[in-house]
Amino acid sequence: KNKTYLQVVERIYKSLEETFKSGKLYISAHDADTDHVEGDTYVWEADEFQELFSEEEFKIFCERYEILEGSNFEGKIHLIQKGEFVADELEDKLLAVRKHRSQPFADRKLVSSWNALAGVSLITAYRASGDIIYLNRSKELFDELMDKHFIDCKIIHSSLDDKLQTEEFLEDYASLLLFVSYIHEERGGMESMMNQLEEKIDTFHDGDWI
Repeated sequence: KNKTYLQVVERIYKSLEETFKSGKLYISAHDADTDHVEGDTYVWEADEFQELFSEEEFKIFCERYEILEGSNFEGKIHLIQKGEFVADELEDKLLAVRKHRSQPFADRKLVSSWNALAGVSLITAYRASGDIIYLNRSKELFDELMDKHFIDCKIIHSSLDDKLQTEEFLEDYASLLLFVSYIHEERGGMESMMNQLEEKIDTFHDGDWI
């Protein structure tokens, strides 16, 4: 019920949907560098702020962020917030400029465990906010994960385009079991899947339980 926390949730979701979503799943990562320059997409020149904002907007901007003399990241400015605030059109202006820059390379691999944990986070976002969009998106993600990565009763580890990494990993089964348990708590009807995953997890065990 803290508006600044809620906005963080909303903007993380926006970032996932706009920059990580591929089909109905999420890709793995973006590089930190752009065109071999570390952080180039995300850092700023001081005069860019003066050109982008009006005098009043720039005053507000300086109240929100540490705008140091010179730079704080390899000759440029990496923005650092001074405290909590609800982002508005000032941040939207920055984002619009950033989107028009050259973007970092994206690792478009789809990893089962990471998508399952993203699904858990979506349900957590629903529980915190009450916004049904997160719950519906988690169900969509789950259905796609089952369709694309649950093959012959096995979870494949990852895929990239039409290439499948078919090795099985405990990480994927454990993450999916957690995701399924969250879905079951919200919607029910997942007992059979939970039991199936738990039995599969047991097959990774080697030696006696302590």
